[in-house]
Amino acid sequence: MSDAPRTIAHQPDATCMVTPSRLRDIVNATEEYRGHRLGDVVTVLRTRQGLRGPVKVPERGWTITAFDTLRQRVTVRRAMTADEVTQHAANGFIDGVKRILFGHVERPNELELTVPLEYIATDQQIFDAVNGEQTAFWHLSRRVALLRDHAKMTYAEFQALFGGEFHQQNVGNCYLISVLKALTSDPENFEALMRLSIRPVKEGWEVTVPLGLLNGRKIIITRENLRPCHNPHRGEPDYSRPDEIDSRKSLEPVSGPDGYRILEAVYCKLLKGERGATYVPVDRSVIDQGGFSREAIVTLLGDGIIAERLQLDESLSGQHPNHLSERGMAYLLNFHNGKDVATTSTNSNGQFGQLRFTDPVTRESHTIRHRHAYTIASVEFEYPRNQQGQKEVRFVVLFDPHDNNKRIRLSLTAYLWAFRKIDACELAMGNLFK
Repeated sequence: MSDAPRTIAHQPDATCMVTPSRLRDIVNATEEYRGHRLGDVVTVLRTRQGLRGPVKVPERGWTITAFDTLRQRVTVRRAMTADEVTQHAANGFIDGVKRILFGHVERPNELELTVPLEYIATDQQIFDAVNGEQTAFWHLSRRVALLRDHAKMTYAEFQALFGGEFHQQNVGNCYLISVLKALTSDPENFEALMRLSIRPVKEGWEVTVPLGLLNGRKIIITRENLRPCHNPHRGEPDYSRPDEIDSRKSLEPVSGPDGYRILEAVYCKLLKGERGATYVPVDRSVIDQGGFSREAIVTLLGDGIIAERLQLDESLSGQHPNHLSERGMAYLLNFHNGKDVATTSTNSNGQFGQLRFTDPVTRESHTIRHRHAYTIASVEFEYPRNQQGQKEVRFVVLFDPHDNNKRIRLSLTAYLWAFRKIDACELAMGNLFK
């Protein structure tokens, strides 16, 4: 860091409130501040009571006076304002600061606080946070306006259709179910997509595709479409177990609330083409033998809100099995839950069955299915002391679409050993609200 504090062209208003969830994205590691030296002027994020509870408010002009590396705290100081001097004398201002910010040292006309390092941010971080909140507020206001003017079902109807867990049954559509699980990780935008796209009608439901498009193509899904359908491949070699015969009499819909069965039926009809978009029965055999998650998301959402498509097959890259390509690691480092819809699968080398192993970091045992897509639910990071604050992937959290409650948390070492393929799309949900 240079001798002068970093500045930006447009300083945010110190009264702008930044939500804790947003702060976790921008101020989430202590080692990020190793470059700060004593005397640097920084911003302190102070907790105040707002209309909706405690919030963190950026206050500029604090000077770093000491580091406590053991407890990961920093001491900062600034001069009191005239109002603060008056408040201090009148009603114990410093005591209030002590309660909120974990400690204080009283000096004439100065405040000196000892706070966790996560309460410190640079000017640029605060600027980005405030801008991010303004963008989020704009999206929220547009979403509210769209739902007010164009919603095809009420919130109660949405809850009735989608309020509950869901999972894959005996159809080989894990790539589709894992995509739906990823979409639900952003509940507000998922609600908007569904309420703008599905209209209850006498026959069942009228679904507009691509989802979220106000004037898209209409597909009718009847209640009959949500029931099991005939398996045309019965008696043939089983797709998932070639040495066995497919004995399934029927192909079962996704298990769970009707809303997810509706989306599954819509995808089946989209794959069948125009003729399948009428009142014909659903044929789940078209989604039964595997597929690509990015194709499923593009088919359902269209290109309008797809910012980027990504397919990585590290098993074909010739790299060391415990290393990820630069592109693959960059994707994990920038993974954003809700924005990134991603699935991952093993390097099966044509194998079927299961992969059993013990995570060398957590010592937990796991069983992973070959030729099966898992949802990448989140990525956890750490900031090693020897990397100058550069974050590294620590854990990758997955969900198994075949088990609605199973959360799989793998160290990066275990993840790279078991999984070698990523199939993903980055969503630009803001395009929906333009």
